[in-house]
Amino acid sequence: AALLKNHDAVREFKETAEKNELKISALACHGNPLHPQKEISDEHTKDLEASIELASMIGVGVINCFAGCPGAGEDAKYPNWITCPWPTYFEEAVKWQWEKKVIPFWKKMAKKAKEVGIKLGVEMHPGDVVYNTEALLKLREEV
Repeated sequence: AALLKNHDAVREFKETAEKNELKISALACHGNPLHPQKEISDEHTKDLEASIELASMIGVGVINCFAGCPGAGEDAKYPNWITCPWPTYFEEAVKWQWEKKVIPFWKKMAKKAKEVGIKLGVEMHPGDVVYNTEALLKLREEV
């Protein structure tokens, strides 16, 4: 984010990479933008948005990131990584996570990234809603 405040520094960074024949294939921004504590999710969302902006400024077309993990309901304090459908309240909680948090957030973020020519590379990770191929394909289909 510090680079974004200084256009000369952005230009110098880009020129240094080019001068040294360095090809930057992606930037990484790993956090939990779906965290149920607003101050944490806001900070991680701002970091992701800044990474998208920086990538577009320096000509890097990909941001690698995590999908994040919300809580199991509106009043949750901590992320809840749910990996089984039984008892049925787990299934209901996962449905809520995807419908109310995951899909709306990533539709908005994917639109922002696309507007400036950036692709999002979501890494599968334990503790995240995208932790296996099935979840990754679901996110891709929904967004």
